[in-house]
Amino acid sequence: MAEQPSGNSAKAISTKVRSGMRAVTVAQVSSQILTICALAILLRYISKEAFGIFGMALPLLTLPRMFATLGISVATVQKDSLDQSQLSALFWLTNVLSVIAAVVTVLLGWALTGVYGASQLLSVCGALAGTTILAGMSFTHQSVLERKLLLGRLAAIRIAGQLIGLVAAITTAVILDWGIWALVLQQYVEWAIVVLGCWFTAGWKPNRPERAKIGSLVKFGGYYSTSSIVFYAGQNADKVVLSVLLGATKQGRELIGMYSKLYEVMMKPVQLVTNPTTQVMLPGLSRLAATKDIKTLQELAQSFYRFVGVLLIPAAVGLYAVAPDFVEVLGGEDWTEGASILLALAPVVAVHGLININGSLLAAIGRADQLMKAAIVIALLQVQGAVAGFYLGKQFLDPTTGTVEGVAVGYSMVLIMVVFAPYMIFSLSMCGMRLKPLLVDLMHPLAAAMLMGLNVLFLRGFLLGRGWSTPAVLLLSVLMGVVCYAALAWPKVKRDVIGLLKGTVAS
Repeated sequence: MAEQPSGNSAKAISTKVRSGMRAVTVAQVSSQILTICALAILLRYISKEAFGIFGMALPLLTLPRMFATLGISVATVQKDSLDQSQLSALFWLTNVLSVIAAVVTVLLGWALTGVYGASQLLSVCGALAGTTILAGMSFTHQSVLERKLLLGRLAAIRIAGQLIGLVAAITTAVILDWGIWALVLQQYVEWAIVVLGCWFTAGWKPNRPERAKIGSLVKFGGYYSTSSIVFYAGQNADKVVLSVLLGATKQGRELIGMYSKLYEVMMKPVQLVTNPTTQVMLPGLSRLAATKDIKTLQELAQSFYRFVGVLLIPAAVGLYAVAPDFVEVLGGEDWTEGASILLALAPVVAVHGLININGSLLAAIGRADQLMKAAIVIALLQVQGAVAGFYLGKQFLDPTTGTVEGVAVGYSMVLIMVVFAPYMIFSLSMCGMRLKPLLVDLMHPLAAAMLMGLNVLFLRGFLLGRGWSTPAVLLLSVLMGVVCYAALAWPKVKRDVIGLLKGTVAS
């Protein structure tokens, strides 16, 4: 039998979940600081066109990998009990599917090189495909660590891989001028460290391939994989639209590179908050679901939603307020024209975060089928938003950057105005929760964030008017925002952030 957390009571599980949340949050903060610093270096040594090609290749790598591995990994975590033969069967199945996914990545690169008009796309896809095979060797072991709720150890392994991978990328980009191949090397180094760390730490080895009863796991995993792929496709519809319509020219690829990196910047605070949340939320709520203690499950789930909202609402407002300065400091003068893209994307930060963690809730309670249905509807809406934004931006906005600005606006408007409320109501209702109490809880943080934003804009304008340098203005604006929001929203921060991490959060 696979090892379970020590103590199967709801209280014991809740305690381990909050302990893991602390460790994973610290690791995620460190991770995001590392990636921002590394990105500031890489943007100066790797061209926008190279980032554009890499951004075009990334969905072709990620989609097949998700289909092959993600659902089975989640099913492994969600299942209340697994024996050695089932785990071994899942391990070998994951590795076979990883090889197939790698082949699909190469085929997609070959098929879309002509469509996108980017001749280097095939070679980049071919080089990246091997990372899926390497990654597949770690997924079952990562799931074993999550089942045991050894989340801190898993977080340490992931951040070690990320750190060493970033060092490899920076070294080869700066010293050897490898360009896009430095980004490819980063992927191999990062996954190699994760594989070694997980195999060493999990203390589990697979048996030789044999038959085992895993039909229900594969079915659940299929629903989850399909929904994740559809969600990912919807979230990348903007970049696919840009790749098809702009990828044939050098200027178009530069615009795609600028958009994709600024989209990544927008996602940094989302990932900073939701990655540790989902890493803890899925295994924790899954173990609680097995105890049939619905009240404790609802209380813990509500605390996760409040945690995300209290942190990401001010992040959205703050990023909007400092977007021009942030882009200039991060990428230099060559990237300043992208500030309008970040301004358009910033408002979606908090909405994105709350939407993202719904998947962990639905998977934990075994409703991956409902997750798949929601994913299809949302993806269709996002495709429409991206296409409409492209053509409206081309017609009414700046003739050079208007297309990407329009796509950013369309992306944000669809998530905020169309998707958010219905999807939240749908997801919460699956486990007997309601959206209204959550929104009431978040009114105070929202008001505090808006006041913070006004203060930051006033300070920024005052300092720029007196000739202060952009880095100094950005630093003081961020510090002002943090202090102002903490002062205005302290009761919520104390309860919903510090309380969750310390394990003293109230329902």
